[in-house]
Amino acid sequence: MQCPRCQQDYPSHAKFCLECGAPVERANQGNLVLPEKIERLAMAVYLSFAMLAGMELDVFTTLKDGPLTGRQVAATLGVIRSGSTRCFMRSSLPVC
Repeated sequence: MQCPRCQQDYPSHAKFCLECGAPVERANQGNLVLPEKIERLAMAVYLSFAMLAGMELDVFTTLKDGPLTGRQVAATLGVIRSGSTRCFMRSSLPVC
């Protein structure tokens, strides 16, 4: 690859021209993943896990007759809060 400023060749892994120090494009730059894409994919995973957790806890059957508050759903499912703010107990299995 050639530097756009000084026309010297540089290796494909270089971030800067070895001759003049100008920033250069890398060969694999088209494969970069933007933070927005990572966030979008992560959100899709979180939502999928939330759906699976809801199915495992049988939340949807509980809600078949209409909307309930979080406390009402927890009471109906027999879910009690453990010491952690993110962890709940159902029977003897923690749900985190």
